Amino acid sequence: MGDGATDYRAHLVKQATIAVESDAPDFMNLGPQAKDSAGPSPAFIAWADAHKLNAQEAGGDAMLWFPARLRLLASSGGRRAIPLLRQGLLSPNHQIEYAAALGLAELQDKDSIPYIVQACEAAPAELPALIARSLVYFDDPEAQKALDKYVSKEDARRLREGRAEGKTPL
Repeated sequence: MGDGATDYRAHLVKQATIAVESDAPDFMNLGPQAKDSAGPSPAFIAWADAHKLNAQEAGGDAMLWFPARLRLLASSGGRRAIPLLRQGLLSPNHQIEYAAALGLAELQDKDSIPYIVQACEAAPAELPALIARSLVYFDDPEAQKALDKYVSKEDARRLREGRAEGKTPL
């Protein structure tokens, strides 16, 4: 019979791996040409069709459940999650990238700061500001410099105030 904590961590790793290895693109339309829409993006619809999935149902996984899996893994506190969270920074789904960045901040993995910054650099439209929010939780000059680069002054101020008041990444 297995150790309950070990079994739980193994389950979290398995679930987070499914999320990180998903090739699903962003559910929402992104970029300057995108129209505001509550429905799935054309890229997501094409992906769902190719995988014989209902786009709306698969969108729930892409936008909610997959990122939640990464957050649960990070909240378990195990540093063995770091490689998987770093892999999440490379996801075509920016909700997974954001959850991975927050998870790395939760684990205070300063060695991941360059990976988070790279994810910001590669992200389209307004997404760098979202991913960069995780950087506020690092006591590191490079992280703070990157936060100021990608997040508006007002948002950076609010994020820093929240952190000073005890807000945590997850």
